[in-house]
Amino acid sequence: MIRNTIGVLLASIFLSACTVTNPPLTGETKVPPPAVSPKLGPKTFEKAFGFSKSEATQEQNKFDENTVSVFFQVTKDGNSVNDLKVQDLLVKENTIPVSPFTLTADQERSNQVADIVFVLDVTGTMVDWIATAKARIQEFIRTSKYHTRMCIATFGDATVKPCSRFFDINPKDPATKRQVEELLSELAHITANRGAGQDPGWPDLDENPMGALIDATKAPWGPDSQRFAILVTDWGFLYSPNNQGQIGDKAPTMKQVNDALKASQMKVFAVARTSHTHKGKHLVWDGFNTPFQGEPSIVEASGGEFFSFDKVLRREISLDQVLKRITLRINTTYKLTYVVDQVQGLDPTLPVAQRNVDIKLADAAKGTAKKSSTLSSMPTGRANYQQTFKISDQNIQQGTMQVFMSDKEVAAS
Repeated sequence: MIRNTIGVLLASIFLSACTVTNPPLTGETKVPPPAVSPKLGPKTFEKAFGFSKSEATQEQNKFDENTVSVFFQVTKDGNSVNDLKVQDLLVKENTIPVSPFTLTADQERSNQVADIVFVLDVTGTMVDWIATAKARIQEFIRTSKYHTRMCIATFGDATVKPCSRFFDINPKDPATKRQVEELLSELAHITANRGAGQDPGWPDLDENPMGALIDATKAPWGPDSQRFAILVTDWGFLYSPNNQGQIGDKAPTMKQVNDALKASQMKVFAVARTSHTHKGKHLVWDGFNTPFQGEPSIVEASGGEFFSFDKVLRREISLDQVLKRITLRINTTYKLTYVVDQVQGLDPTLPVAQRNVDIKLADAAKGTAKKSSTLSSMPTGRANYQQTFKISDQNIQQGTMQVFMSDKEVAAS
């Protein structure tokens, strides 16, 4: 509200009675000094003559906040980069740094489906553990919030059950419920066995998980699916040329294993042992998490992760945690949000099509961001707030004017 006190200059002329006298015959004529008008300020005039006050009210509508949301993913070497924080990002709109902004991750917005093969050791040494593993897998299947396709493969000295079919599990599609039940039924029939004629790893102790992984790379993967294998075994493995066991040259070399993994782009999450003491003898197994035969481990070669079987056995690590690590690998879509009005220098009038948002990682070596879409609560932008207001056509003395905004007086400066 702007109040204007208009000062009206009131002039009063006072006439005094004059007495005519004859000038003196001698001497100078005395002239009286001119009258001096008193200097009166605006407030003195107002007090003396009762100025009237003029008020003018101007209103400026308050716009809603213009909120911009940018969806993007971050990858490095073809893998999704997850668990990013606000401090990991540098954001600009039309070259102007954006701050503050918020960041959330939506792992369910993945454009890809995760295909997961459980590659399970079902030899005699696994009898006690396999029941626990099955229970954890069942729980994951029933409670997963992610769109996955799952398959089960088993092995001993050779692949016992290959992955021949993926079961579609989509919590958002009730039509896949039937496939969930079929997968659970298949899982329920898997057992580990001891003894001659029943143990698929008999008679040697080493198994053939590497051969089972090669077979898993030939699974009926979806063309655009991310591919994962969870290998679970408690022992060492057969390999060519020096430890072929009963299967001879069917035991693969490490190069054959890694070549198959790279060609299929299947990431191996290995729950295994790198060493074990058996009957007083300490056994060491390279290849799972350490190089072997001049080749990187299966975890390094595939871009997967390693988990200690003994820690899982002691429940220091749960199979749920292993499965969670896989779900974190599903391409994560991030949502970055900021309010245009809160970022100094941004133009609120721009439509969303003219908001060129650039997102980079503070450490460029950690990955590259790729935007998928930019949204705005005001797609066409909004008008600027009014900066000037017309008060009067007359000249106004600053000292006679008061300005109030939201009932608070605004300083002349």
